[in-house]
Amino acid sequence: MSGSSPSPKSEPNAARDRNQVLFEGLVYDESERAVRAVWIGDVGHYAIEDAGITWHVAAQAVDHAIIEVIQGQLAEQQQEVVSAMLQLLGQDDIFTKAALDASLRNLEEGMRANPSREWIPYLQFAGFKAIIDFRGNLLEIRTPQPPEQDE
Repeated sequence: MSGSSPSPKSEPNAARDRNQVLFEGLVYDESERAVRAVWIGDVGHYAIEDAGITWHVAAQAVDHAIIEVIQGQLAEQQQEVVSAMLQLLGQDDIFTKAALDASLRNLEEGMRANPSREWIPYLQFAGFKAIIDFRGNLLEIRTPQPPEQDE
């Protein structure tokens, strides 16, 4: 029997993805004011103040743009990142390496599947900031840079 209704398994995932605000406390407007997370119905949004108007932008779109940039940065250094993670774990076998590679490739799915946001304070402490405009367009991601070393 064919039909266009979603499978029972996919609908809760879609609803979960719409609900989440992954980067609460890490998103800022162009004036570097923290953007609030709000829910309209069961959908998470970022509330951006601009000239006395509060704009509500679906968090899913903003979060996806942030994750794409992070994934791009990780992809450029994936070998080094995986090597460092293997060293931290004290394991250097092919199965652990494959699991870490898959985790980096599927970063967004992993973040959305894990409701814990324990990593947020670490990113805040490190100075991570995602700057968006009032339409929710990602303008910049600021990450802490290691201090330059004299050679």
